[in-house]
Parts: sequence; C-alpha cells; structure tokens
Amino acid sequence: MAMEKNKFGQYFTPHSMASFMVSLLSAKKEGRILEPSSGEGVFIDALEEQGYDNWSACEIDSTLIRHKNVNPISFISADFQEDFDAVIGNPPYIRWKHLECELKEELVQNSLWKENFNSLCDYLFIFIAKSIMLLKEGGELIFICSDYWLSSTNGKYLRQFLLKHGYFHSIYQYKETAIFPRVTASLVVFRFIKNSSFKPTTCFLFTYKGSAYPSFSLLSDLSSYEKLEIPQFCNSDKWLLASIDEQKKIRQFELACSNQEGLFPEDRKIDRIGDFFDIGNGLVSGLDKAFNVTNIFHLIPEEERKCLINVVKSKNISSFVPTNISKYIYIEDKEITEQEMKSRYNVLYTHLLQFYETLQQRYQYGRKIDFWSFSFPRNKHLFSTNVDKIFVPCKDRISKRKAFRFCIAPKGTYPLQDVTALIRRPNCKESLEYAVAYLNSPEVYEWLLLNGIIKGEIVEFSEAPLASIPYRKIDWGNPYEVQIHNEISNVVKGIILKSSISEIEQRSINQLFQKLI
Repeated sequence: MAMEKNKFGQYFTPHSMASFMVSLLSAKKEGRILEPSSGEGVFIDALEEQGYDNWSACEIDSTLIRHKNVNPISFISADFQEDFDAVIGNPPYIRWKHLECELKEELVQNSLWKENFNSLCDYLFIFIAKSIMLLKEGGELIFICSDYWLSSTNGKYLRQFLLKHGYFHSIYQYKETAIFPRVTASLVVFRFIKNSSFKPTTCFLFTYKGSAYPSFSLLSDLSSYEKLEIPQFCNSDKWLLASIDEQKKIRQFELACSNQEGLFPEDRKIDRIGDFFDIGNGLVSGLDKAFNVTNIFHLIPEEERKCLINVVKSKNISSFVPTNISKYIYIEDKEITEQEMKSRYNVLYTHLLQFYETLQQRYQYGRKIDFWSFSFPRNKHLFSTNVDKIFVPCKDRISKRKAFRFCIAPKGTYPLQDVTALIRRPNCKESLEYAVAYLNSPEVYEWLLLNGIIKGEIVEFSEAPLASIPYRKIDWGNPYEVQIHNEISNVVKGIILKSSISEIEQRSINQLFQKLI
C-alpha cells in the first residue's frame, strides 16, 4: 500500500489504526456511517469486518478507489440527502498556501468555509466542520489527525466551531508513536459527540505509552495508555491536554508572573519573555563543515584570524553553559573579489576551495552568494551587540530529560541556524544569570509542555513560542525578592565559572524560585 502523502494531503492509515478507531464506535451495526476521504478503503474494510455494512464514502482521487460503492467526488462539494449516525476517517491535511488551485476555489465557494474559516486555516478544518454538520444529534465523529490545531493561533476558528456543536467524549494521544511510516507529527484520535444542549464537565485523555507501529491488540488494550480525566473545553483559547490540578498549577504560575493591578486575576497582564528580550534565530552558513576551521585554527595566520567568529551549535549547548565554542570563517566585506580573497586570506580561501562545488549549490535566497560567504547572516546585527546572551536549541527533544538547555553565551559568540538567541533589553533589570536560571526552571519546563509548540517529543524554540513564556520579574522595592534574585545569580555565576552544575546547586535554584512563584 502506498504510504506517501499526495497532492490531496492524504496519508493512508494502517489497518490496525483503522480497526481500532472503528472499535470506538458506539453506533448500532445498522447505523449510517460516513467515510469522507476513503483513500484505498482501509476504514471501509475495517467497518465491514466489524459488521457495519450501511456505509457511504467519498474519495476525490478516483485512482485510489477499490470499493465499487465509493462516490468519486470531493467531500466538500458532495450533496448528502440524510444525516449520519457516525463519521469516521483520516481527513487530509494541507496548509492553505499549499492547496491546489481547484481546491482553493472549491473552498471559496463553500458557505460553511466562508462563514467559519479563512485563508489562515487549513484544509483539515472543513472536513471536521462539514462532518459534524452531517451528523444526527447525538452522532459521533471519530478522526485521526495532527494535534496542532488544539493550540495553534489559527486553530481557534475550528475550536470555536467545535464548542458550538458538541463536546469531546475522549481523546487518544500518540505523540511520536510511528502510526504512519516516515511521519513524525504528534497525532490524536478524537471522539466528538454532536450535541447542542448538553456538555459534560470532563472528557477522557488516553496517552499511548508505546512507540513504533502498534498492532490492533496494543491500540485497543487500555493498559497501553495512561488514562486521565481532563476538563471539558469551554473557550477557544489554547486547549490544554492536562488535568484540572495541572491547569490550576499552570494558572497559578502565570499569575505569579503578572502585574498586580487588575482587580480580578483574569484582568491582570502577564509579563512575557518577549517583553524583556529581543529574540532571533541564528546565522545560516549553508555548509557548516566548510566554514568550521576549529581544527586548523593553529595554522591560520594572525591577520586572517580577524575573519573568524566564535559560534555555538545546538549540540554544544547544555544547561547554563555551552560545552564547546567553534571557530567559523565569516567574511564581513561584501565587496571583496575572489582575487582579493585569495591574496588577502589565502589559508581561508584554500580551505573553502575544497568545498567549492557544494558551496555553489547552496540555496541562494534570491541573490548571488559568493562561495566564501554565509548563505544568510540572519539577525547578525542583533547578535553583534557586545553583551552576553542566552542561547537555546531551536528544537529540543524532551523524552530523555526533564529540563531545557538554556545557556549563557559569552559576548562575541554567535548562534548558528539551529540555535535561538535571547538578548536582554534595557527594561530588563534582572541579571542574565537570574534569567537563564529561570528559563531552566521546572516551572517554565512544565508550562512549555502544555503551552509550547510541541511535535511529539520535540519542543520548538523559535521567536514566537519563546516570547510567549511568562516572565517572573523582580519587585525591586521588595528586599526579600531582591535577596532571592541575588542568591540565584550568585549560584549561577559559580556554575558558569566551573562549567558544570551539581544536584545541590540545581536543587538550591529550584527552591529559591519556588519562593517567588
């Protein structure tokens, strides 16, 4: 069976998952079931195997159809004359900008899309919305899809729609479990009940504990999951897959990072990292192995060393301190000719010449790039400020650790493309040592697990998610808080001095922050 995504945004569901999802149906065997994007018919096979014969299905790509009763039509344009007891399947996912022209035109003409969504939304949204509209009252929708819309900004349109039309009975979370080969998106299976008048206060969250290619028996075995009862979603803000206690803890943390001017907690403005730090992703060389001259630094003449910069890659970041700083070629002079490059910087020129063909094949960013130049010196003006900075990997896997890797990089050090930097603004009165300890704290870790951009076990640290982190600034009129700030700063200075952190030091920092939060 083909497993590649095609132009219609289809990933074909393994039979084990389709069978599991069909097993979740509460509809009677004679109930009317709809599969809106049937692909090669795996859900139809699973339905028939479990005794559901009264099904209808659509498939826009007629080359995939194996069952004679599948309607070869786009689900978006299909006209259904009766409602369904259940809708089940794997809806396509395509971002608006990647949609084929005919699919965009179809959406523009669709009244349901025009009333509820816009070009910031994704193709998935209309499949969920129309499926719900086709359900009988009390009918159920069971879909498998990426979980990004639960918390994304543009996902609020879909969240608003769902709130109007029913509630979630259960959500099965698979994170990085390899449901689809070569797909690492964080996936959920959800069971949504259409109901205009009733909404329970909670729903069930099942988090799968396994990893690769689960069988039907594993998927359907409740011992394969961690079960949690979570609050029913009640507004279109980010939907957190967390218990009531966890959500209260997160809210308490945010309030500790708010000003105290609001009469009610919901009126208080939460201070954010983005209010106190400039944030930018690192420089793009286009071929790190060509520009890295750390191993031949001793052979480079003093005059040519002026064309080197200190850089840090993601793999060289640990909590509080970088583990390694490399020397990279960086030619500042944009007007230099190749002949001048060869005569003035012969050792560097000769080194780069080894990689000439590969360097010439780099992405050009809409302009001609000399082979001795970085592809994209992104944010260099920001990083050139003569101050220490905070570095963090752009993406970090959390499955094997319980803390993030924010470190202080000494002045004159640049982040590369897999690193994001934070530069303190003048309005930030706290020390950089305090700030890096705060970002490495358990409180920030727990907040990001629920509010950050996470795909499976990968947390993204680009500008927007970093800027949104609540920031606990110090009340400088409060001697107690000033003392805690100074104690944290002094502990971190000691860590940086010896380039390592002990369990005692980490525990001390955590205990000090707990006094502020």
